[in-house]
Amino acid sequence: MARLASVHTVAQVPFLMHSHSVAATSYTALVMRNLRAVRVRKGLEQRDLVERMRQLGFPNWHPQTLSRIEQGHRNLLVGELLALIYAVETSIEVLLAPAADESGCIQLGDGTVAMADAAARVRGVNDGAIRWDGNTPLFAHAPPAASRASAMDATVRTSEES
Repeated sequence: MARLASVHTVAQVPFLMHSHSVAATSYTALVMRNLRAVRVRKGLEQRDLVERMRQLGFPNWHPQTLSRIEQGHRNLLVGELLALIYAVETSIEVLLAPAADESGCIQLGDGTVAMADAAARVRGVNDGAIRWDGNTPLFAHAPPAASRASAMDATVRTSEES
């Protein structure tokens, strides 16, 4: 059974915190896709990038390591992230931000953040995509119309039952 969304108000602005997303992607998948795209665009084979990482102080990097990272089966360490931006000669923003023309959502916990909001946050802009009510995240990104209608119906049912 699908979990219903709940409506919260912060500073007189209603936020719909939805507990599921339609076609949301994980942030890890987005970053790994960006890494692979930059590597290919730069004309680097996996073995080339592995050798560069070894030269930057990561002797335990192997082609399998990079393959597992690019497939999302292994997370990057923070130190590896810095070395990677040097190894592929790019910026942290290129690896971490969604593409400017990318649409959709990124799954974060029980909610989602719009790709455009995530890109703005990576660039240092306070996008307002998530606000906090104590330790409860309030997601500004509204779910698709069908989910929004279900959430509003649930809110009406709840208030009618009270």
